[in-house]
Amino acid sequence: MSPTPQRRWLGLILGLYLLLAISYGLVNPLFEAPDEHWHYFTAQTVSETGRLPRVETIPDPWMGQEAAQPPQYYVLANLIIKPLDPADARS
Repeated sequence: MSPTPQRRWLGLILGLYLLLAISYGLVNPLFEAPDEHWHYFTAQTVSETGRLPRVETIPDPWMGQEAAQPPQYYVLANLIIKPLDPADARS
């Protein structure tokens, strides 16, 4: 049974997206995107405090405006960051 034209197009689009996403990740080093460090430090704050930062009172300038972003990313990133030692992260 051969795939339908819609499935072929979907496979082509998903394949191209995957190729672009991997290429972007290889060309742009980790933490070098314009706001990557803000995302990390917001997730680190969630890991350290056990709660999401409030938008009105952003306690750390290293977070930028990321406290206003949807929280699921930071809650999931917290699980990865929790066992790490962040002592040298801000240097």
